[in-house]
Amino acid sequence: MIGSFARKLLRFSFFLTTATFLGVTAVNLYQIAGSHTGRLFVERSQSEITAAIDRLVAKGSSRSLVEARLREELATAPRDWIVIESLQAIAHDAGYALPAPLVLEIEAAHDADYSLLQAGTDCVRCAWDPASCELSVAALCGVVWSISPFGDVTSLSLGALDYAAGNDIDQVDLALSAVGLGTTVSWLLSAGTATPAAMPIKAGAGVLKFAYLAGKVPAPIVRTLRKAAREGIDWVRLGTARSVDDLGTIFRKDAIEPIIVAAGSLEEIRAANGISKGIYLLDKAESVDELRKLAKVAGSARDRTAGLISMFGKSRVLRLGLRLADEVYWVATGLAGFIASIVGMFWSTLGSALVRILRRIERQTSRES
Repeated sequence: MIGSFARKLLRFSFFLTTATFLGVTAVNLYQIAGSHTGRLFVERSQSEITAAIDRLVAKGSSRSLVEARLREELATAPRDWIVIESLQAIAHDAGYALPAPLVLEIEAAHDADYSLLQAGTDCVRCAWDPASCELSVAALCGVVWSISPFGDVTSLSLGALDYAAGNDIDQVDLALSAVGLGTTVSWLLSAGTATPAAMPIKAGAGVLKFAYLAGKVPAPIVRTLRKAAREGIDWVRLGTARSVDDLGTIFRKDAIEPIIVAAGSLEEIRAANGISKGIYLLDKAESVDELRKLAKVAGSARDRTAGLISMFGKSRVLRLGLRLADEVYWVATGLAGFIASIVGMFWSTLGSALVRILRRIERQTSRES
């Protein structure tokens, strides 16, 4: 009697445990399927990204690997100094002491590629024609004009005249100028107290405009920017705008969002890596969302970003900014518990059946004897 009750209690506990694990699994699967926060992967915090980068460098690199990559870069023509400097930063942060001959080779190559006269010539050419810019000190000269409100006003004035005259206009250039000037004006009118993200967006829009005019924005992102510019700005109002108040009414918030995200992300990259490296990394992104993810990683990797991409590949570096969502762990736990409970119930049922069979055999044997 007591044994029968114990078996029933055990089966009930197995059933209750199974139902609980199944419920946990179902709830978390529902969150993953329908909730923004329930995605399979979520973004890591900056401290988590930094730790992930340190683990990747510690496990996936070595002094010999960094030295080999540096020698490969030095042997290419033209040399990619952004990657070379980034690899040097990785070596420094990892505590890899580069051999003296390699250091001298790097210094000699740098002296051969750069000179004050060449830098000055490149600067003038870059400011006049962004498409002629290399990703070097010369890029600073073109970006200064693109970031300034004077560059935005000039672009908007000329664009408005062309639009009114029925001439072709570059909608991306004008949209970035409008966003840049609009955020500058809103920040100035608020005495610097309102919309604290305005000035970073303004700076990012300026750098993005320079990169676009220089032909250094990837084609998929250009298509996204062009669509956002076409749908996110009231071009009729822009053509007739005569005041700051008019400028504030030309934007369609949802449609213009990709430009805002791209500008803000590029500014994050620039703030952590500098202008030249920021434009270099922009060229590695294939979408605005990928640019946003790259900005998260670059905020922690800083000068090491280009070198990490060179050594480990872009996809692996971007994954450093993501981790499995908590719901995924709960689903795994629920499934494991569910399976364990099913196995437990199976063995419990099988054990009870075997006991009954053995008792029946024992009774028959007793009767025969």
